[in-house]
Amino acid sequence: MKPKPKRIQRKRTKGWRMPEGAVSVTRPGKLGNPYTVKKDSGVWVVTDSRNDETHGHHMFKPQAAAQAVRLFVVYLMNWHDDARLNNSAELAIIKNELRGKDLVCWCGLSDTCHGDVWLHEANK
Repeated sequence: MKPKPKRIQRKRTKGWRMPEGAVSVTRPGKLGNPYTVKKDSGVWVVTDSRNDETHGHHMFKPQAAAQAVRLFVVYLMNWHDDARLNNSAELAIIKNELRGKDLVCWCGLSDTCHGDVWLHEANK
């Protein structure tokens, strides 16, 4: 029985290598979450990297990260409306390519991450 695909945290430590067969879902690239979380004037904000539109101000980073992932779910549901992407058929191809593979992102393993959304979507 094959092990269940998982999310792996990308690291900058010396000697760290992305595991063979794993797929990076970091930015830049179409697998990355276009919604970024950053600190601005003492609060955490969620920003759409495609147009710099702000989607909320939060006192704590985990709440901002959770909102960024919720926005990513909506983004996937509306994949065919994004000018960077071809169409909804492309989404099906991407899900098929991700199916059964470990995904790599910068988010901590205990953090909310769009990579978990990709894992769910690709393996359901």
